[in-house]
Amino acid sequence: MQRSIRKFRVLLPLVVLSAASFAFAGQSVYSSLPLPSPDTHANDIAVATPVENSFLAALNLYGTETYEEITGVRLGLTHKNQALTFGSSGITGTANFAGVQQAPGFTVSGLTALLEQPEALPTPNDDNNIVFNSLINGFGSYFIQAGDANNVDMLTLRLENTLIGSSKDVVIGTIGPNASSTNVFYFGVTDTDPFNKVTLLLSINTDGILLDNTTVGTVAVVPEPRADILLAFGAGVLLVFGRFVRRPQAVPR
Repeated sequence: MQRSIRKFRVLLPLVVLSAASFAFAGQSVYSSLPLPSPDTHANDIAVATPVENSFLAALNLYGTETYEEITGVRLGLTHKNQALTFGSSGITGTANFAGVQQAPGFTVSGLTALLEQPEALPTPNDDNNIVFNSLINGFGSYFIQAGDANNVDMLTLRLENTLIGSSKDVVIGTIGPNASSTNVFYFGVTDTDPFNKVTLLLSINTDGILLDNTTVGTVAVVPEPRADILLAFGAGVLLVFGRFVRRPQAVPR
């Protein structure tokens, strides 16, 4: 009997570990904040690039919108509903921002970037968001010129699944006041709860922000534990334990 109990104690941690392996991975954040010192464009990029690489490594399917094709009639501060294409991933999006602008010297690649300029905060409106054609699990982007106003700006990403009406806020962090006008940082988030709408919320409405090289994609989602699988596994363990208990003891001679 004592030997059976000892064997059960060995099996118990295996049961716990097996059940835990079904658990959700949850949410992961990738950020190059706070800004390095000195806060120069080159230093910021050097710190942000490895963060972007780590974020990309967490995705199993992704595409990046560089905004390079947003030119000509699509270039301006009043254009809405920008059509975005995220590489060959098949993911597309519609951006409802104030517009786009050319910002040579400030961007990560090329001369174009998406402009963020909220019209009415702290009450969110239907600007400053991207609505995607499918559910995704990851969103990451370079953020440029944040916090260069006279106030501290707190940035937040709102991840929404409009199909089921769920919403989750992810705090990016605070930046400023009077940060360099060429500052750049990278922020990415993956979440096992899929979403199809991302909104950038700012605590002050005077902080115009540029986005560049925005990446969206999917991650490998670990399935939620199913009750029937766990019950079957537990029943198997009990059967094994029962065999240990019922095994006849040898009679010493």
